[in-house]
Amino acid sequence: MMTIDKEFRLGSSVIAMNGDDKLLYLIDNSCNLYILDKSTFEFSKPIPIASKFSIRHPYDNALSISSNLELIIASPDDAKSFLVRYTSKPEVIETLDYNDKSVSCSRFSHDNRILTIGGEDGKVFFYDMQQKQLIGSLKTVPDSISAITYSEDKRFVAVSSFDKGTVIFNLDRNVVFRDFKLEDFAIEQSLFVANDTKLIGLTRHKTLVMYDVQSRATSISLFEIEGWPTQIVAIGSNHVIVATKAQKLYIIDHTTFKITTSLTLSNAGVTKMVLQNDYLYISYLDGEVQIINTQLYAKELAGHLRINDFKEATAKIRQNLFLLTKEMVNKYDKLWPSTLEKVKQLIFTGKIDEAFEMANPFFLDPRKEEQYNFCLGNIDSFQQLFEFIEEKKYVEAHAYCDEYTYLKQTKEYEVLDKQWISLFQSSKHLYFKNDSTSHASAKAMLKPYLSVPSKKILIENLHSEYKTFMKADEYIRERNFKGYFELVGNNSFLKSEEMYNRVIQIANQTYDKLKALQKEEQYDDALKVAMYLKDFTPLREKVASAVELLNLIKQMILWIHQNQISKVYESVNTYRELESIEPFIRYHEAFRALEKQAWEYAKQGNSAWIVQNLSPYVRQECTMHTIGQIIKKSYLQEFRQACETRSSSLDFGRTIKQYTALFGVDNELFYLAKTQKFNNMLRLDDKSANERGYETKEYPSTILVLTND
Repeated sequence: MMTIDKEFRLGSSVIAMNGDDKLLYLIDNSCNLYILDKSTFEFSKPIPIASKFSIRHPYDNALSISSNLELIIASPDDAKSFLVRYTSKPEVIETLDYNDKSVSCSRFSHDNRILTIGGEDGKVFFYDMQQKQLIGSLKTVPDSISAITYSEDKRFVAVSSFDKGTVIFNLDRNVVFRDFKLEDFAIEQSLFVANDTKLIGLTRHKTLVMYDVQSRATSISLFEIEGWPTQIVAIGSNHVIVATKAQKLYIIDHTTFKITTSLTLSNAGVTKMVLQNDYLYISYLDGEVQIINTQLYAKELAGHLRINDFKEATAKIRQNLFLLTKEMVNKYDKLWPSTLEKVKQLIFTGKIDEAFEMANPFFLDPRKEEQYNFCLGNIDSFQQLFEFIEEKKYVEAHAYCDEYTYLKQTKEYEVLDKQWISLFQSSKHLYFKNDSTSHASAKAMLKPYLSVPSKKILIENLHSEYKTFMKADEYIRERNFKGYFELVGNNSFLKSEEMYNRVIQIANQTYDKLKALQKEEQYDDALKVAMYLKDFTPLREKVASAVELLNLIKQMILWIHQNQISKVYESVNTYRELESIEPFIRYHEAFRALEKQAWEYAKQGNSAWIVQNLSPYVRQECTMHTIGQIIKKSYLQEFRQACETRSSSLDFGRTIKQYTALFGVDNELFYLAKTQKFNNMLRLDDKSANERGYETKEYPSTILVLTND
């Protein structure tokens, strides 16, 4: 269930929506702008932006709006689009005519710095909103661009097309980071989730796609949703909301890629949806706009959870299902195990109604209801185990758990296992006394357990190899873990003992301490911890990698202090882990400052300054492609200026050849040729053209070649 705070009816379908803390901006498919005051929920009158344009499709993605009220208005009738700023009235900032066919999709970045435009011609262009200039493009694909989305950290933009392909472009490095193609679906809306490590895509086939950016694995949703999915937004840290053309809204947990719950809407055909300041704004095909407070009853829920009143807490959640995405709801998971134990005790004593009343508030999660029903359906086996433990019939209890293995997941089995560990330790110490009487006592203690399959082999190993167990304990007391793990390597039965699990647990906790010290930039202390861990054989590879990284960091810091730019960046190029280390991030700020300056010089076509000042970074992998894009922009600006001044000394053919040897015959050159009317001089079959030539060739201080050169 959800409660609608406000409902409005606009003139037609909303096809673009965004806003800031105070205002929400909407554009309908007749290109009218509406402004909503979020404090009063009052709409402005419709403001015509492009009244001469044809009405666009109600699910159109071509138009977009930034949070500071800049708009991209694309003509449905030709390839032109217009960058518009609205203050007191609409003002065209620039005409963008980069595409050869109509714009099919556009999107402003979260910080409004980058505008990405994709067209029906399969071409994608990046436009810098601060510099007001074209800064790059993607390789042309054979079908219309269908979806554009940015990562929250501003590093990536994902661009999908109707040829079923998706490219994830690294805006920082100016290079394609990932690309993948689906067999049966085209992604038509997408969203980065899980700290930008995954991309969720919506397809018209009632399915969702999850692409893991790190592992490059693609998953298709096992669930089918009702209706064609049209919109997706993030809510909370682990969930997304998916809207459809049907009267359905889905809350999906992207950590499990399963539906948490679904809601029935009062209308059908969601065209746009945004979540800002905890309010969900939904627009429909018929022009209706709904505003929903996703925080409704959140304070009441927090109060009930504070005192563990799950019955009232669940009642509030059922009144506002968006509360399922709040982190405080994790308390249900935290307290469910202890609640389930209480429920089982009630079931054992025949108090089924009380058990159901206690468990019922947790049934918001179907898995918990399944666990309850499982307990209810297997009440006899749980009761039998409980009775065995109550009567101290431990041998029978262990044998029973071997037969019904699901019982080993219960709290009762934890009690039983502790009893076994204590008994085995006592038996070991009797063996360690190394006299016949003690040995006889140990054998007598363990003899009944020889009938338990899961215990028999360990007992027999203790009888025959008690000196090995003694040596293992001795190594642990002496903290001689090298000796201990060598012993375990030669006697694998020691892994069956609880002592082995404890040692591994200590090792993992110590490794976590190592990583914490690394994060705090205490590298020498982290290395000391690593030296301690080197004897823990199961962690050997992990520790060796950590030591290697720590030594690389220390070496990189030395080079940073010496300002050896080439060596610093070469180390980062070779070991990508170094890129996220704070000393490098701080050092890289010097390049960022130069980069910002270089873009200004590129606008002037001052390539000589750029080539000279960025030369130390030109051949470094993590800066090479960004520099290439800056210099490309500068060369194109030089070329444009020469064309506009109609320089008679310009050798067009050799200038084009010099450019294409570095960057190939790319979309930016095509655009320049189109606007300056030298299209006929571009040769697509030129074998010397190389779109990645800049990676190896030297940059000339100017791209222009004159006839007398």
